[in-house]
Amino acid sequence: MPTADRVPQVSVVIPVYNGGDYTALAIESALGQRDCDVEVIVVNDGSTDKTQEVLSSFGDAIIAINQPNQGIAKTRNRGIEAATSEWVAFLDNDDLWLPEKLSQQLQAAEATRAGAVYTNTMNFGAVERIDSLRHPDPASMPIGDLFEQLLMDNFFVTSSLMVKRDALNAVSRFSENPDLAEDWDLWLSLAAAGVRFAAVPDALTKYLWRSGSFSKNHERMRSLRMNTVRKALETDRGRSLPWTVRRQALANVERCSAWFLASSSPRKAIAWYMNSILHWPFDADPWKGIVKGCLGRC
Repeated sequence: MPTADRVPQVSVVIPVYNGGDYTALAIESALGQRDCDVEVIVVNDGSTDKTQEVLSSFGDAIIAINQPNQGIAKTRNRGIEAATSEWVAFLDNDDLWLPEKLSQQLQAAEATRAGAVYTNTMNFGAVERIDSLRHPDPASMPIGDLFEQLLMDNFFVTSSLMVKRDALNAVSRFSENPDLAEDWDLWLSLAAAGVRFAAVPDALTKYLWRSGSFSKNHERMRSLRMNTVRKALETDRGRSLPWTVRRQALANVERCSAWFLASSSPRKAIAWYMNSILHWPFDADPWKGIVKGCLGRC
């Protein structure tokens, strides 16, 4: 629980919609942080399951906010609005933190003066992904000015991020535009505004990987990715980039979207690989994807 004299303080924002049994575990992992005082803000986005019962069981240990169902971006923003701390950390209701997560992030922030800190992430859940690291080579985790690298790929897990509250408010928090990938858009907005990122190489975040973790609506996901990258390219920072970087960013959206689609719809994947080549013909992967797709159809 908050105390008047604690420093530093981190506000943990947990959005919940029909979280079931996972929610209690996530909250416990937030409350169990060592060497770090936290306030845990749980925003119940109109759940119709036993979420309210779960939240009530924690009593005054958490700040529980109930609202009609409004979607993930508005739910996270409601939590940010309620935060009182210098730092805000995000935790999805089905993910977990190791006890040292926030304290190590605060140490990294103090050492680097970064405005955002992320940790390595361990996937768990589905058999084929158990114990896989998001960053297999922790020493190469990107740090500093990450705008160009984030244009090429959203390599963050939202539950791994801790961000200065002032920085979040300066970029208007998560976009509530349904045509954007709201998390990727926020990281790009922070980077475009000059926020520098630090990394904790230890896998202190556990990301639940289960059936349905990725949308099967590949057309929709491609559209969200493309809209997000195009928006970033229209910022002052984006417009200042060399044309080669801009073209590669657009090509990457098409290439990644095609990769996800290759097994289920090879014909459409080939078309998206072609789009990638039109943006940037010097990457071998789309050419290989086209050959593989054509051979698979023969």
